[in-house]
Amino acid sequence: MRHLSTIVVMLSLVVLPVQAQSSQPTEIARYGQGERNEFMSWSPDGARLAVGGNHGYWLYDTQDPKHLAEFVLTDTYTRLAYNPDGRLLGVSGDTVQVMDAGGELLWETEGDIAAWSRDGSLIAVGNGPVMLMSIWDAGTQTLLDEHAMEASEEGRGKVLQFLFGADNQQVYFRYFVSGPYPAYWAVSYVWEPETNTVIPLDDYFPDLNDTCEYTSPCHSPVAISPDGMTLALLRIGGNNYYDEVTFLQPSTGEQHVIQLEQSPTARASFSPDGTLFAVAENPRGISVWDTTTWQQHHLILDTGVPLFSPDSRYIATDNRVTDAQTGEFAWEITPAVRYLPSPDGRFIMELGMPPRILDTVTGAEIAALQGIDSPVVEGVISSDGRWVATDHENLTAYLWDVSTRASTEILQITEEVRGELRMEPRSGPTFPARWSLAFSPDSSLLAVGNNGAEVMDRAFVQDIQTGTRYNLPENTRFDAPVFAANNLVVLLDNGFERVAWEPRTNTLPPQSIFELVPRFAIVSDDGRLLALVESNQTRIEVYEVATEALLAEITLPEEPLGVALLGFSANNTYLAYNVYYGETDPGVDYIWDVARNEFVAPEVVTDIWFQWRSPSYGAVTESTSEQSALMLYPSDATPDTLPIGRLGRGGARALFFPDESHVLSVYFDGVIVVWQLD
Repeated sequence: MRHLSTIVVMLSLVVLPVQAQSSQPTEIARYGQGERNEFMSWSPDGARLAVGGNHGYWLYDTQDPKHLAEFVLTDTYTRLAYNPDGRLLGVSGDTVQVMDAGGELLWETEGDIAAWSRDGSLIAVGNGPVMLMSIWDAGTQTLLDEHAMEASEEGRGKVLQFLFGADNQQVYFRYFVSGPYPAYWAVSYVWEPETNTVIPLDDYFPDLNDTCEYTSPCHSPVAISPDGMTLALLRIGGNNYYDEVTFLQPSTGEQHVIQLEQSPTARASFSPDGTLFAVAENPRGISVWDTTTWQQHHLILDTGVPLFSPDSRYIATDNRVTDAQTGEFAWEITPAVRYLPSPDGRFIMELGMPPRILDTVTGAEIAALQGIDSPVVEGVISSDGRWVATDHENLTAYLWDVSTRASTEILQITEEVRGELRMEPRSGPTFPARWSLAFSPDSSLLAVGNNGAEVMDRAFVQDIQTGTRYNLPENTRFDAPVFAANNLVVLLDNGFERVAWEPRTNTLPPQSIFELVPRFAIVSDDGRLLALVESNQTRIEVYEVATEALLAEITLPEEPLGVALLGFSANNTYLAYNVYYGETDPGVDYIWDVARNEFVAPEVVTDIWFQWRSPSYGAVTESTSEQSALMLYPSDATPDTLPIGRLGRGGARALFFPDESHVLSVYFDGVIVVWQLD
């Protein structure tokens, strides 16, 4: 198991030497720290703010918050909570750890969620894979109580939140079961460890049932007052929570309800002195309330779980720390710098101020793109590495010539196009309109679009050398800026059918399915085979690309909600697909032998499936009930072949260098890990 305090990183770009092993991939560099998550915790003295992330956590010095935060790399999703005596409770992947104030490990146990009691004497632990809850003595590390949740027909579940009641006699928790509606909503319970009794919350407080309309139980506990005497509850109504918060005193049954302007989210807290209550409303912001008058105090334009400092002076949210009394900005919780690879992986773009182009292997700066004051939101590098297109916070897109460092403004999304301001988790106030950018395969064209109110009017293709702009044909639009072969642009017509457009001649030449891949289609790694789901979802067709010959027709079950093509096996022997009948239905997997034109059982399969492939290697994400990892295999691997090595945890895609000297693990949140291949 990995300790939370293993590696301390002080820079966004980190090069970490790793001991090489025979035939094993060797990690030689790591770029980025990843996205923050919504879990934060103040130290008891308020001197530090711990902020959880997808790859570790940050420690902010609140006396000098503008100083670069200390980053602790755990290489997994991490959340932290301080105990009143300064100890740290950390959840990293499938492990719950207790550390001293300096981050040294004291003890650990299995689990994916944990919480201190308010006095710090107990720890509640949830272990989703085995559906087990437990209570531990925080001082002696003794297991005091445990309770196994029963599996339902809908499937397994996990605890989303623990709240200890007064004198630690009750533990309130929300429990989510994966499955069809109504399991979409987490069900709330009350656990009495002394009697090991678990009762639905609405049955435990029967007076609450009078307010249930759509489902029962319908209340979710989201916060509890510092003295444990007041429980804040949200009420489920259809697909959202009602625009209200109910405050229940468990000892007396007394209730008080406040009305909100927007639907709340399950993110709320009381101030340590009990005088304020903060709740996130979607998409309005975070409203702060006076608990003595039950009047709204002020509104914070941000998202996340509002977390009060120990002295009740500040509130930390996703992107900022705010004065709890006035609502005034105090300091920023700085987002980590993101990194994006070039199509061949040899270059990396650092989305900082200014954006920079780096050599992937050495980290050496190739170019700094100076002159634009607005931070970069997204970017894309052309296949030849010469051009970069960037999308900035001020809704302006730029085209850069890396060789000269010169920039050209492409277009700015205007006020009437950008849409209304809204709250995005961990991004704060943003406009919905954003630029979408894509280079053609030969790097001569740039497709530009946005997802604002006037998408069709603000989409075009620009010739990079001449600056000529080509407007989209009438009655077409981008689904997303995508190029097919021969610099053809993929568009949607009014019937939502895909068509090919040649910008320079402004023609829509007829194309076969092999030149314009449909939405529900996949191509084998070597480009030899293509499989597509026929438009009315009655069959799957498999073609040989070179001859356009139909190799197989697979009849599908009647009226599925959807069909997912999982891919061809490494040697094109098999096609795997999934048929599902509901949004949360895991569906049924099928394997089709392409040559024999028949179904086969998994146990007779002689190929392995790769998600990413080069001539010599293949990579695939392999998962267990507790974790996932990106594994590297030889390209001719069979199910009995052992992996060459591990390319980090799951959640990344593999990108091989053309010469196969290196492979990148590219994570969605802007982290890139570089591996050297023997």
